[in-house]
Amino acid sequence: LGVTLQMLQQLVGMNAFMYFGPRIFQDLDLNANRFQAISNCVNFFSTFSALYLADHAGRKTLLLFSAVGMVVTCFVMGSLGVTFFAKTGDVWETDKAWMAPVIVSMIFLFVFNFAYGWGPIVWVYCGEIFPLRYRARCVGLTATANWVGNWAVAQFTPYLLEEIGFGTFYIFGIFSAFALLLATWLPETKGVVLEQVGQIFDEKLGIDPHAMEKRTGSKSVTDAGSYGAVAVS
Repeated sequence: LGVTLQMLQQLVGMNAFMYFGPRIFQDLDLNANRFQAISNCVNFFSTFSALYLADHAGRKTLLLFSAVGMVVTCFVMGSLGVTFFAKTGDVWETDKAWMAPVIVSMIFLFVFNFAYGWGPIVWVYCGEIFPLRYRARCVGLTATANWVGNWAVAQFTPYLLEEIGFGTFYIFGIFSAFALLLATWLPETKGVVLEQVGQIFDEKLGIDPHAMEKRTGSKSVTDAGSYGAVAVS
């Protein structure tokens, strides 16, 4: 589960915008450095909202809204780009003056949605879901998966942009849809003490709670409040 979370965090395409944003903006005949700087600022400042919302709105809620936003923006970029843009040399051109600003706004909106959700919250989940005895090694493994996904995005994005252009965003949109499906399945861990998070996932996976009682001597429960959750105001 942790490996899947980390791989999807990369495969939704955020680092495609971080690494190749200047190329994308330049291909739209825009000032690459200026718009990349704006994109980086959106990413930086949007991340701070997760510090507050993770314990108020909840981890799952942030992942859900984040994934929905990424799906919508990716498919909008792909659809508009394929429909209205044609490549002339190294530049994507369109006869619609309003099209480039719309694409840019979708990029910024994608970055915003990633920055408050799938960017930071994946690391929160990976720090919570593993038993204490194995947590360090498991988190290390998930971080390795993150870098494998990072490598894949860095390696293949230039090729995809060259070969299929705006169709690249459809691929990121599909991975964002998978991220949405996984976020729908994940249980909420807001307010749950770390020692009890494992029981939530055991019950989510259908593991016999009575076996858990015999093994730990503790009572199995089904609601987050019973796991030691504390109200956050």
